[in-house]
Amino acid sequence: MLKYLIKRILYMVLTLFVITTATFFLMHNIQGDPLSAMGKTLPEQTIKNYKARYGLDKPVSTQYAIFLKNALHGDLGASYKYPGREVKTTIAQTAPVSGRIGGQAMVIGITIGIIFGILAALNRGKSARLYYQCIGYFGYYYTGIYFGGSFTIRFRSKIKLVSNFRIWRRN
Repeated sequence: MLKYLIKRILYMVLTLFVITTATFFLMHNIQGDPLSAMGKTLPEQTIKNYKARYGLDKPVSTQYAIFLKNALHGDLGASYKYPGREVKTTIAQTAPVSGRIGGQAMVIGITIGIIFGILAALNRGKSARLYYQCIGYFGYYYTGIYFGGSFTIRFRSKIKLVSNFRIWRRN
């Protein structure tokens, strides 16, 4: 049992590392930078100071090494979107709302899944079973997508920490 637990923990760490690495390098392959996303035309010296402050003037491999070292210590850095605020502070403030929405979607999805799972079991051997199974799967999986997306769209203007989605653009 201990061997299995250690194996699962190692897989978890490996998966987290792969996802973090992929996300980091994918974000660096997007055109533009955080400054161009703000849509402001700034003097060249201001841009250089900004890049030096956030380490964007260093090679990507150096940025990644610094990011990993800081992330292992729980420091996710300063927010580009909210100057003067740490990323972990923003996460701490928004996580309860995300957790609540996710929990509600999960309860509704599980309820739909159980109801249609029971109906499918009662209709074993009949053609209606496939129908109930499809509705149950759809109800279970779609609720998270629906609630997450619709609540984000509905409340992003009311909650100041949730911003509109933008892609960084080069000038």
